[in-house]
Amino acid sequence: MTHLLLAVIYLAFISLGLPDSLLGAAWPVMYGELSVPLSHAGIVSMIISLGTIVSSLLSDRLTRRLGSGLVTAVSVGVTAAALFYLGVTAGRALNGFLTFRFDDKTLIRAGCAVILLGALLILALMALMHERLLKKTPGYPPQGA
Repeated sequence: MTHLLLAVIYLAFISLGLPDSLLGAAWPVMYGELSVPLSHAGIVSMIISLGTIVSSLLSDRLTRRLGSGLVTAVSVGVTAAALFYLGVTAGRALNGFLTFRFDDKTLIRAGCAVILLGALLILALMALMHERLLKKTPGYPPQGA
């Protein structure tokens, strides 16, 4: 059980860092299609860094105010929406070689499959952790049950 949890955490940690490194590899294709100068990659990178810094500074306040469960749920929802957007649009803009080999429907299905797989992994993790969290809850199991 512990090894499965560590594997899921490791995969989640790695997958969260992948979009940050994608900008450098994708910008040579993107700037031509967007008709912007090559130097705009620095502006995009600064915006990403600023978002990372702001989210890091506000995470403690949000967790204290809203609770870790709600913060995690919102974070997963926003990540899923971003992955869906990435799967629909960035498959064409960032990976031109894939668009020559696969049609749009296939790329959209692949993006949806990735989101579905991520959601299933999160649900499986929640199901595995549910009973353990309930045992730590005061008053569980109810008396007389």
